[in-house]
Amino acid sequence: MDYRQIIERIKTEKDKFLSKTLSSERDKKVLTLGAVCLTLFVLFFVYQSYSTKVAQYEKKQQALREELIKVKTLTKDYRESRKRLQTLTSSIKKEDEALISVLEKILVDNQIDREDFSIKDSNTRGKNDTEDLYEVTSVQVDIRRVPLYKIIDVLYKIQTRKSFLKVSDLQMRTKFDKPELVDASFKLSTFEFKKVI
Repeated sequence: MDYRQIIERIKTEKDKFLSKTLSSERDKKVLTLGAVCLTLFVLFFVYQSYSTKVAQYEKKQQALREELIKVKTLTKDYRESRKRLQTLTSSIKKEDEALISVLEKILVDNQIDREDFSIKDSNTRGKNDTEDLYEVTSVQVDIRRVPLYKIIDVLYKIQTRKSFLKVSDLQMRTKFDKPELVDASFKLSTFEFKKVI
């Protein structure tokens, strides 16, 4: 059976039912009009619920598109930041020697007697905010009874090294009995970037 036969069968059954229950032509028209109205109402209800669902899905789709754009932007920013960080890490030369040895060589090259300075390891073992990016190695330096120009020469040599060295907490005091001599203390740090992901 194809669909045409099914429709014809439904029509004949409908006509038989209407002819048995309804006596006048007018009743048949009212009942047909009611059935048409009911069918239109059902179709409108189906269409309305379908269009509401479609609108909801379109809103969700738009929100997901906006989120995708944000993710793409963040991915692009991440890649650019990663390239910059790789460039930065490759431009900073790591010291071949220990920081204490580097500093001791600078001090001795500037003719500061070994008895006039002390170098102590001052690495903090606690976790800091930037620990995931780089490791910090620090030493505390105390220089006693040296002329000011030698301190300046030491700081200049530290500044002009190809590796990244940072001087912090610099304190200088003159000697009361010999004002041309200075006591100085500072913290010297170097940074080693961890592997970039």
